Amino acid sequence: MKKSIVLSVLVCLGMSLSAYAQGATKIVDEFPAFFPPLTMCNGESVIIEGIATVITTIVNDSNGGLHRTQKIRFDASGIGSEGNEYTLVGYTSNTSYNGTSGAENRTRTLSYVIKDNIKGKNYRYSGVVHFTVNSNGVLVSEFLKDNTPCE
Repeated sequence: MKKSIVLSVLVCLGMSLSAYAQGATKIVDEFPAFFPPLTMCNGESVIIEGIATVITTIVNDSNGGLHRTQKIRFDASGIGSEGNEYTLVGYTSNTSYNGTSGAENRTRTLSYVIKDNIKGKNYRYSGVVHFTVNSNGVLVSEFLKDNTPCE
Protein backbone atom coordinates (compact mmCIF):
# COMPACT_ATOMS: atom_id res chain seq x y z
CA MET A 1 0.00 0.00 0.00
CA LYS A 2 2.70 2.49 1.01
CA LYS A 3 4.79 1.67 -2.06
CA SER A 4 1.76 2.25 -4.29
CA ILE A 5 1.33 5.72 -2.77
CA VAL A 6 5.01 6.45 -3.31
CA LEU A 7 4.77 5.16 -6.88
CA SER A 8 1.70 7.35 -7.46
CA VAL A 9 3.73 10.36 -6.41
CA LEU A 10 6.63 9.32 -8.63
CA VAL A 11 4.18 9.26 -11.55
CA CYS A 12 3.66 12.96 -10.87
CA LEU A 13 7.33 13.43 -11.70
CA GLY A 14 7.02 11.57 -15.00
CA MET A 15 3.99 13.58 -16.05
CA SER A 16 5.82 16.86 -15.59
CA LEU A 17 8.81 15.78 -17.67
CA SER A 18 7.00 16.55 -20.95
CA ALA A 19 8.18 20.14 -20.63
CA TYR A 20 11.59 19.07 -19.31
CA ALA A 21 12.97 18.55 -22.82
CA GLN A 22 11.90 22.05 -23.85
CA GLY A 23 14.69 23.64 -21.77
CA ALA A 24 12.33 25.62 -19.52
CA THR A 25 13.68 26.69 -16.16
CA LYS A 26 10.30 26.72 -14.38
CA ILE A 27 7.38 24.47 -15.27
CA VAL A 28 3.95 24.37 -13.62
CA ASP A 29 1.62 21.44 -14.36
CA GLU A 30 -1.76 20.52 -12.91
CA PHE A 31 -3.44 17.14 -13.34
CA PRO A 32 -5.86 14.78 -11.58
CA ALA A 33 -4.45 12.97 -8.53
CA PHE A 34 -5.71 9.61 -7.27
CA PHE A 35 -4.58 7.74 -4.17
CA PRO A 36 -5.32 4.02 -3.84
CA PRO A 37 -7.83 2.97 -1.15
CA LEU A 38 -6.47 3.78 2.31
CA THR A 39 -7.57 2.53 5.72
CA MET A 40 -7.96 5.50 8.04
CA CYS A 41 -7.20 5.55 11.77
CA ASN A 42 -10.83 4.72 12.59
CA GLY A 43 -10.79 1.64 10.31
CA GLU A 44 -12.80 3.32 7.55
CA SER A 45 -11.72 2.87 3.92
CA VAL A 46 -11.42 5.97 1.72
CA ILE A 47 -10.28 6.85 -1.79
CA ILE A 48 -8.72 10.32 -2.05
CA GLU A 49 -9.04 12.20 -5.36
CA GLY A 50 -8.31 15.74 -6.48
CA ILE A 51 -5.77 17.91 -8.26
CA ALA A 52 -1.97 17.84 -8.03
CA THR A 53 0.03 20.97 -8.87
CA VAL A 54 3.66 20.26 -9.81
CA ILE A 55 6.22 23.07 -9.86
CA THR A 56 9.54 22.04 -11.42
CA THR A 57 12.68 24.19 -11.59
CA ILE A 58 15.59 23.07 -13.78
CA VAL A 59 19.06 24.59 -13.70
CA ASN A 60 22.06 23.68 -15.90
CA ASP A 61 25.40 23.59 -14.13
CA SER A 62 28.75 24.57 -15.66
CA ASN A 63 29.54 20.91 -16.49
CA GLY A 64 26.35 20.36 -18.47
CA GLY A 65 24.55 18.49 -15.70
CA LEU A 66 20.95 19.24 -14.80
CA HIS A 67 19.71 20.00 -11.29
CA ARG A 68 15.98 19.63 -10.83
CA THR A 69 13.91 20.69 -7.83
CA GLN A 70 10.25 19.79 -7.68
CA LYS A 71 7.37 20.54 -5.33
CA ILE A 72 3.95 18.91 -5.54
CA ARG A 73 0.88 20.30 -3.77
CA PHE A 74 -2.36 18.38 -3.48
CA ASP A 75 -5.93 19.66 -3.32
CA ALA A 76 -7.73 16.38 -2.69
CA SER A 77 -10.49 14.85 -0.58
CA GLY A 78 -12.75 11.82 -0.31
CA ILE A 79 -15.80 10.31 1.37
CA GLY A 80 -15.10 7.19 3.45
CA SER A 81 -17.01 3.91 3.41
CA GLU A 82 -18.93 5.06 6.52
CA GLY A 83 -19.70 8.53 5.11
CA ASN A 84 -17.01 10.57 6.86
CA GLU A 85 -15.32 13.36 4.89
CA TYR A 86 -11.52 13.43 4.58
CA THR A 87 -9.21 16.15 3.25
CA LEU A 88 -5.60 15.63 2.16
CA VAL A 89 -3.32 18.43 3.31
CA GLY A 90 0.34 18.34 2.42
CA TYR A 91 3.01 18.19 -0.17
CA THR A 92 5.91 16.27 -1.56
CA SER A 93 9.24 17.63 -2.72
CA ASN A 94 12.00 16.25 -4.85
CA THR A 95 15.57 17.15 -5.62
CA SER A 96 17.62 15.34 -8.22
CA TYR A 97 20.79 15.63 -10.23
CA ASN A 98 21.19 14.30 -13.75
CA GLY A 99 24.87 14.19 -14.60
CA THR A 100 26.16 14.61 -18.12
CA SER A 101 26.61 10.83 -18.43
CA GLY A 102 22.89 10.11 -17.91
CA ALA A 103 23.36 8.90 -14.33
CA GLU A 104 20.84 10.21 -11.83
CA ASN A 105 20.46 10.57 -8.07
CA ARG A 106 17.01 11.44 -6.80
CA THR A 107 15.68 12.01 -3.29
CA ARG A 108 12.01 12.66 -2.62
CA THR A 109 10.53 13.62 0.72
CA LEU A 110 6.82 13.08 1.24
CA SER A 111 4.65 14.54 3.95
CA TYR A 112 0.89 14.80 4.19
CA VAL A 113 -2.01 14.50 6.58
CA ILE A 114 -5.44 13.12 5.72
CA LYS A 115 -7.78 14.94 8.08
CA ASP A 116 -10.94 13.29 9.35
CA ASN A 117 -13.28 16.28 9.12
CA ILE A 118 -15.84 14.76 11.50
CA LYS A 119 -14.16 12.57 14.15
CA GLY A 120 -10.81 14.36 14.27
CA LYS A 121 -8.56 11.24 14.07
CA ASN A 122 -5.97 12.17 11.44
CA TYR A 123 -3.78 9.87 9.33
CA ARG A 124 -0.27 11.26 8.91
CA TYR A 125 2.28 10.02 6.39
CA SER A 126 5.93 11.02 6.09
CA GLY A 127 8.65 9.32 4.13
CA VAL A 128 11.87 9.57 2.19
CA VAL A 129 12.57 7.79 -1.09
CA HIS A 130 16.03 7.76 -2.64
CA PHE A 131 17.25 6.00 -5.73
CA THR A 132 20.29 6.02 -7.96
CA VAL A 133 20.38 5.14 -11.67
CA ASN A 134 23.71 4.52 -13.40
CA SER A 135 24.69 5.88 -16.84
CA ASN A 136 23.27 2.71 -18.48
CA GLY A 137 19.82 3.48 -17.05
CA VAL A 138 20.00 0.64 -14.50
CA LEU A 139 18.59 1.17 -10.99
CA VAL A 140 21.54 0.47 -8.68
CA SER A 141 20.09 1.48 -5.30
CA GLU A 142 16.80 2.43 -3.70
CA PHE A 143 15.74 3.36 -0.20
CA LEU A 144 12.31 3.88 1.38
CA LYS A 145 11.76 4.99 4.96
CA ASP A 146 8.27 5.91 6.06
CA ASN A 147 6.07 6.48 9.06
CA THR A 148 2.26 6.47 9.34
CA PRO A 149 1.08 7.33 12.85
CA CYS A 150 -2.50 8.20 13.76
CA GLU A 151 -3.02 11.38 15.77
